Amino acid sequence: MNRNKKKKETDRKTALIQMVIMLSCGGFIGGAGTVFFLFYGESVSQVLNRISDSVGNYAPWILIVLCTLLCVAAPVGVGTVRCKFKRWNQDDEEETERLEKYVGGVQNFLSVFIIFSMCMGGPCMTAHDGMSTISVLFFVATTFWTLFWLSRVVYYQKQMNPEKKGNILSWNFDKEWLASCDEREQLRSFRAGYYAYYYNQFINLIIFIILLCAANVYEISALPFVILGVVWCAQTLIYWYEYEKKR
Repeated sequence: MNRNKKKKETDRKTALIQMVIMLSCGGFIGGAGTVFFLFYGESVSQVLNRISDSVGNYAPWILIVLCTLLCVAAPVGVGTVRCKFKRWNQDDEEETERLEKYVGGVQNFLSVFIIFSMCMGGPCMTAHDGMSTISVLFFVATTFWTLFWLSRVVYYQKQMNPEKKGNILSWNFDKEWLASCDEREQLRSFRAGYYAYYYNQFINLIIFIILLCAANVYEISALPFVILGVVWCAQTLIYWYEYEKKR
C-alpha cells in the first residue's frame, strides 16, 4: 500500500456530522464531569488535599530520591551507549539506525527525568526550611552531573554523524543541531513538531474541560484559566510565527 497516497477531502455532510459528534461528546463530558463533581466533589477534594499535603510534606525527600535515581540512571544509560558503540558495525545500516534510535532514547529519557525532577522540586524551591534548601542544592548538583553525561551522549551521536554540530551547554544547541541535520532528519523533526502542536491542542482542551467542570462546583480563581490561556495562545502564536517564517 502506498503510504504517500493523498487522502480525499472530507465532504461537507460528513464534516458537519463530525462537528456535531465532537460538540455532543464535549457537552456530554462536560455535563457528566459536572454531575460527577456534584456527587463526589467533596470526596475528590479530600483525596486531592491529602495528596497535596503529602507531596508538600515529603517534597524534599521525593526530590532527593528522584535526583539519586537520576544520578544512577545517567552513567548507566551512557554506559550502555558506550558498549553498543564499541560493538557498532558501521557498514550495517539497520544496526546504525537502531543505535541512533537507542542513543536518542537515552538522551530524551534523561531530559524528561530532569524536567520532572524540576517540577517536583517546585514546592521545595518555594519553601524556606533547611531540608528544602538541601534538596534544591542537591537537584542543582544533579542537573550539572546529568548535563555532563548528556554531553557524552551527544559526543557519541557526533561520532556516528561527524557532520552534526552543537554544544549541549549552549542555548543555541537545538538550532545548531537542527541546521546540521540532513533534509530527511529535518523533515522528521518538523513533522514531530507539528504533531506535538497538534496533540497539545487536545491536551489543552481536556484541561479546559476539567477546569470548567471543577469551576461549577468549587470556587476556582481565574488564575488557572489565565495560565492555560497564556500557554495555549503562546503555542498557537509560536506555531503561526514559525510557519510564516518558513515561507
